[in-house]
Amino acid sequence: MSNLTFNGMTFDSLDEIWAYHYFTECYEHDLIEGFVYHPPSIEIFPPVKHKEIVTVKKHGKFVDVEKESTLLRECSYTPDFVLYDIDKRLVPYFRESKKGIYYVDVKPKFARFHDDKQFSIICKAIYYVHKIYVNKMICPDLFKKTFCPKACFYTEKTNKVRKMFENLITVEKFNAKKD
Repeated sequence: MSNLTFNGMTFDSLDEIWAYHYFTECYEHDLIEGFVYHPPSIEIFPPVKHKEIVTVKKHGKFVDVEKESTLLRECSYTPDFVLYDIDKRLVPYFRESKKGIYYVDVKPKFARFHDDKQFSIICKAIYYVHKIYVNKMICPDLFKKTFCPKACFYTEKTNKVRKMFENLITVEKFNAKKD
């Protein structure tokens, strides 16, 4: 996983930067009330502790001492984004977890080492424990269905329109569409 920096923030991938641009434009055009990148982690399961009595030598005498150790570490998950109060036109693409709150995890369209099985298990555990649904966001797919952020249209190096986004609309055109 490579770390990329944009706007003084460190992102895990280019897809997360694209999602950041997308949600920034959504916020600027009143399609969402707000968003947070990497909100606090959600604990899925607490650590499993193990207590045992151990005999140790102290000051020349053997004494029994209770010792606690971690048998299994805690399991937690940090979503990539949390969205607040989204416009009804975005509702088909994001499922609400709690009143007005939407959790999003950004995934690449193509990945060398897919973690779909692991992600699926984590999502099920979070839903089972907290009743929080985590939306899987694949940027190019969502951009085709809604709009492409202006900052994503062009490549960083050559400043040419990305072929994958060349026929997509902007947020202004998306906003101009009838409900």
